[in-house]
Amino acid sequence: MNEKLKIAQATVSSLDFHLQGLEKSIKSQKASVDQYLEKRDFYWLEVASKKLADYCQEYQEIKKKQDAMQELMDFLIFKEMPEEC
Repeated sequence: MNEKLKIAQATVSSLDFHLQGLEKSIKSQKASVDQYLEKRDFYWLEVASKKLADYCQEYQEIKKKQDAMQELMDFLIFKEMPEEC
C-alpha cells in the first residue's frame, strides 16, 4: 500500500474519532439546552445554545474534511487497482 494511502486512512480514522467525540458533546449540550429551556433560565439557555451552535459548526467543518479525505483515499485506491479491474 502506498504511503499517501496510509496517511489518508489514518487521517480519516482520526477525523472519525473526533466526530464521535463531537457527537457526544452535541448530545450532552442539547440536553443542557433543553434543561435551561424547561427552567426558563434564559441567560444560561443563551450560553448553552451558543456552545451547541459552535459544536455543530465544528462538526460540519470536520465532516467536510473527512469527506474530502475519503474521496482522496478512494481515488488513491482506484489509482492502484490493476487496469483489468
